[in-house]
Amino acid sequence: MYNLKKLVMTGFFYLKEGIIDFDSWSKEMIREYGKAIQPEIKYIRKWSVAINKSCLGNDYDIRLNCWDFMGCEFAKFLEGEDSKLESGCCPVLLMNEYNGFNNGMYAGRACWLVLNTKCFNSLQRNYNEKLKSCIDCEFYKLVIEEEGLVSNIYNENGELFFLK
Repeated sequence: MYNLKKLVMTGFFYLKEGIIDFDSWSKEMIREYGKAIQPEIKYIRKWSVAINKSCLGNDYDIRLNCWDFMGCEFAKFLEGEDSKLESGCCPVLLMNEYNGFNNGMYAGRACWLVLNTKCFNSLQRNYNEKLKSCIDCEFYKLVIEEEGLVSNIYNENGELFFLK
């Protein structure tokens, strides 16, 4: 059994060292601690990012958006470096109709409902591609769990796809 505090602080350290994107970060964590931490990786990431961003509230209720959890390069659009309307902006940041959904900003906690995102360094242009990407995504699983939701991903035929 691993010490959760040590795992979170190691995750925090990797973030400070510039290992920001989720894939690289999780590979480093697993390299250091072994595959036994995989079931807990989403929680370790959540707390590491929260500490890094100093977004821990008094109640320790953390609701990260996808770009925070995943270490997405498109978060710079929210930090004032560029205009959101410039080409290359992730469509999650343009979805005002999802603002507040699952306690997120724009579609930051409903990213699985948005096509043409660039998750895992590939563009999901249709719902089949999106489904394949999201169903194994640790952030998607975390939001579903945190919000007490049943999976609400639909395939391109409009059939509801449930998380197993």
